[in-house]
Amino acid sequence: MADRIDTDDLRRGTTLGRYVVLERLGAGGMGVVYAAYDPELDRRVALKLVRPGDAPDPEARSRLLREARALARVSHPNVVPVHDAGTFGDEVFLAMALIEGRTLRAWLAERPRSPRGILELFILAGRGLAAAHAAGVVHRDFKPENVLIGAKGEVEVTDFGQARPVEDGAEHVAPPARRDGAAPILTATPITEQGALIGTPAYMAPEQFLGRPADARSDQFSFCVALWEALHGERPFEGQTLEQLAFAVTMGQIRTVPRGSGVSASTRQALLRGLSPQPDQRFPSMEALLDALARDPVFHRRRRWIVAGIGSAAVAGAVGLVVAYSLYRAQLCSGGPSRLAGVWDEPRRAEVERALLATSAPFAQAAVSGVRRILDGYAGDWLADYRQACAATHLRGEQSEQLLDLRMRCLERRRTELASLVDALAHADLQTAEKSVSAASALRRPVVCDDLDALASIADPVDPGSRKAVEGVRARIAQAEALLTLAKFPRALEIARAAASEARAANHEPVLAEALYRQGDLEGRTGDLTHAEQTLGEAALVADRSRHDEARASVLTELIFYVGLRGGRFPEALRIADQAGAVVDRLGAQHDEQRAQLLNYRAAVLREKGEGEAAVKEHEHALAVRERASPGDDPKVARMLNNVGITYEYAGRLQDALTTHTRARGILERAMGAQHPDVAGSLTNAGTVLYRLGRFRESEEATRRALEIYRAVYGARSTLTAPALLNLGAILRREGQVDEAVTSTRAAAEIKAGAGPGSPALLVYLNELGSALEAQGEIVEARSQFQRSLDIGAKALGPTHSRVASALAGLGRCALASGNLAGAVDFHKRAVAAAEGASGNDPRELALHLTDLGRALVVGRRWDEARPLLERAVAIQERHPGDPTEDAETRFVLAQVRWERGDRPGSLQLADAALVRYRTADGADVRPARAMERWVSEHRGPSSEKRARQ
Repeated sequence: MADRIDTDDLRRGTTLGRYVVLERLGAGGMGVVYAAYDPELDRRVALKLVRPGDAPDPEARSRLLREARALARVSHPNVVPVHDAGTFGDEVFLAMALIEGRTLRAWLAERPRSPRGILELFILAGRGLAAAHAAGVVHRDFKPENVLIGAKGEVEVTDFGQARPVEDGAEHVAPPARRDGAAPILTATPITEQGALIGTPAYMAPEQFLGRPADARSDQFSFCVALWEALHGERPFEGQTLEQLAFAVTMGQIRTVPRGSGVSASTRQALLRGLSPQPDQRFPSMEALLDALARDPVFHRRRRWIVAGIGSAAVAGAVGLVVAYSLYRAQLCSGGPSRLAGVWDEPRRAEVERALLATSAPFAQAAVSGVRRILDGYAGDWLADYRQACAATHLRGEQSEQLLDLRMRCLERRRTELASLVDALAHADLQTAEKSVSAASALRRPVVCDDLDALASIADPVDPGSRKAVEGVRARIAQAEALLTLAKFPRALEIARAAASEARAANHEPVLAEALYRQGDLEGRTGDLTHAEQTLGEAALVADRSRHDEARASVLTELIFYVGLRGGRFPEALRIADQAGAVVDRLGAQHDEQRAQLLNYRAAVLREKGEGEAAVKEHEHALAVRERASPGDDPKVARMLNNVGITYEYAGRLQDALTTHTRARGILERAMGAQHPDVAGSLTNAGTVLYRLGRFRESEEATRRALEIYRAVYGARSTLTAPALLNLGAILRREGQVDEAVTSTRAAAEIKAGAGPGSPALLVYLNELGSALEAQGEIVEARSQFQRSLDIGAKALGPTHSRVASALAGLGRCALASGNLAGAVDFHKRAVAAAEGASGNDPRELALHLTDLGRALVVGRRWDEARPLLERAVAIQERHPGDPTEDAETRFVLAQVRWERGDRPGSLQLADAALVRYRTADGADVRPARAMERWVSEHRGPSSEKRARQ
């Protein structure tokens, strides 16, 4: 017998037959593969040999020879061709085409893939399987590892080592035998264990588990398992052991489809049929399955071959024609960069840079860097989609000319939107510079042009004149959108209205829906809420009638904002959100931007409705979708984080809120620079949470830094500085710096009043100024500010609103300070009622009003009335932790009530707890704590019992 060779370690230069080994490529369950050189035909090939450990088993050699025989019967572009088979000593080897690339498994793991891209690739692999079936060969081990993706996009099925001819009766397979020789059963064995099963368990058909004949329909089942896994991120059948998996497969227990997978209903139905446990319930053939997957217009195929005339009569010129065709193919889809010339190229980059720097904004250089980074990435994505769309038709022949036209028109719209934004940035003022990075981030991603289902439903008119009119409308819409993202709302609205008028004249409903959507949104942003709802309502009807799902999803999402967050009609807004969710689910994963915004608005409605925990879950979901759609330091992620932080704060999860705002600020600083106003906004949010946590010094530091940024950008008297001044006043009041608090709060109120003296937005400023004056001892002026707030609030907001409740409480405290006990109790009762009736009320605000009412009743020695109110306030504060000084004040008043009602130990214990809570506040005014200490000392002293009895 000839000497054996170690096939696992062949050195470079070893010859097998005429082949020269170059390098080891890898190994599988039964074979090892080398790259080799074929000197006779001057080409690289792949050599597959039996691994040494398998050599004593004749089945290993017979599998390799069987693979050679199987592949010899198949000739198809999507099946790896075998050039030769031979022996060397006792070794058997196959010489196959060398595919420079990776497996389908590796391709899927490289980065997130669109459902469209996954289906395209799998359909090609399926063509290879169908060709094998047509040649009478069943693969019996189809899985992602057995599909190779070449560097140029070739897709080829390989590893037919388990294959059998269809007519071969030897393909009956026994179920896995027990190691003790007993009757075969399915044991609780991990599914990775190899046994007598032919095929990989995770992808095997039920008949393979049951030891029944495997045929082409078994390959169809394995194909559907692999495609389901690729589209959904998990296999269709659960099972950690072989027994569990086999039971699920043979019983047809398919997992629930993950929500928001982006998989169309037609594709899902095809997969479910292909996964039927009974072979005769599956498709009659692989071709029938592939036809079902390709039934939508997205996958109609019309293969076009440019070099069709090369035949046997032209052999002499074939080489030249092939070379010419190769050059043509290389250049055919290379026109993308020329389409971006003058839109986003180096001259335009320089123009935008000069304009942004000329604003002299403190963040101008950071804006230049951020805009360049985002738009460079956008242009790269656009070029990649352009090449992919072109190649699908002209290079791979997988897509019709009609579908290519749809994709290219969509990409042209994205190009127009990019051009409109760059034009606006090239004429930047301060406001444009401020919004520049966010505007660049807001551009709709080219990936939406992969959704051919949506594109096919809104195709442009065929008539050239009508098509030109529609293109003109879309150019206006793009201009309006660019101005919108730069906060140029009035001018944007003018253009949007003109676009809607032209769309009506063009008589093309899909573009009319787009124009009305933009018009309605801009009407809302300019304060015309009535017309905004009307216009958006019409846009929703037009989008629905024209089956424009993308526009309908956008319109319904904005209606959630105007109906729910502006109009306060929460049940109606949530119904609209359900409708929008159904549309977005139908659109698929390419539209995650819309999904994130929808979830964001829905969460905000739930928050304002008072459903804190539900709002938190929805906002966390929204954040996950946003991060998936916008990875990296994207301002959209930071804005979402700020929204999530506010929802955490409403739900009483203050530490989570602080962490979230801190993360948002980090993203904004990296994306926009540390001096950008959006960073100041994030600092303000964090300062508010720190205030509620009783960390007053840190809160003051964050708020002063935000105020410095606002003043540097907008000037000291800008309305945009007012919120930071207001917050600073509240902090200073808590720290006992009363005069400084009055100065800061008065300045904030004056700035805010200048923008609209009767605006409900002024109420919070008047209430805080009243509180600062009250702390200063200026009771008369404090009462005046609270009364002014109440007059505006009662008229604009009605009797049950949190700001109205705050004004009533302030009037109650002023009445108590003036000795008007009856008036104080009345005001505080009205404040509690207003807070309880307010939609989306903050429970801690209610606790403060209960405490104020309890304190007034204590002054009137109405202990039994005060006690349940104060105990309720303490319970609220326990459930919703916050400012420890507020908690301390409530407990101290309750301690006084308990003392007077005879619960002396409980009273002192509660007073001690109040002192502990007050001392945990960093930077708080020490005077209230000293008053508590004196009370505890007096009542714990030896004469306290005597005084209490008097």
